[in-house]
Amino acid sequence: MIKIAIISTKDRIYGVNKSFELLGINPVKGKDVIFKPNFNTADPPPASSSMETIKQMIIKLKEMGAKSITLAERSGPAVTEEVMKEKGVYELAEELDFKVIDLSVVPKEDYVKINKTQAQYPGWWKFNLRS
Repeated sequence: MIKIAIISTKDRIYGVNKSFELLGINPVKGKDVIFKPNFNTADPPPASSSMETIKQMIIKLKEMGAKSITLAERSGPAVTEEVMKEKGVYELAEELDFKVIDLSVVPKEDYVKINKTQAQYPGWWKFNLRS
C-alpha cells in the first residue's frame, strides 16, 4: 500500500514536518537517500521547488536517521549547475552536509535500466553514484 499525505499551508516547515508525522513511517533510517527536487529553472515556486521546503526536508531526513543524503537534479531548459548556484543549493549542501549531483553531467554509461520486476514503478531508471 502506498501512503500519501497532503498538507495545505503557507508554512513550509510545518508542512514538511506534519506530512512526515501523518505518514507515520520512517523509510530512511540507516539508508542512503537520494533527494530529487524540481529545478526546471531558478524561478520561485511553482516553477521550481522551494528552497525552504528542500532545507526542511534535508533537516527532517537527517533527524529520521538517514545514513547519507544526496540531492540529485537535472534542470531544463536552464543549465543545471547555474540553477543550483542561483538557488543556493551548494551553500545549503555545505551548511547541512549533503552531497549534490548534477544529473546533466553524469555519463550515460552510469545509467542502468532496471527490470520491471526490480522497479517499484515501471519505466524507472537507476544510476550509480560515483563519488
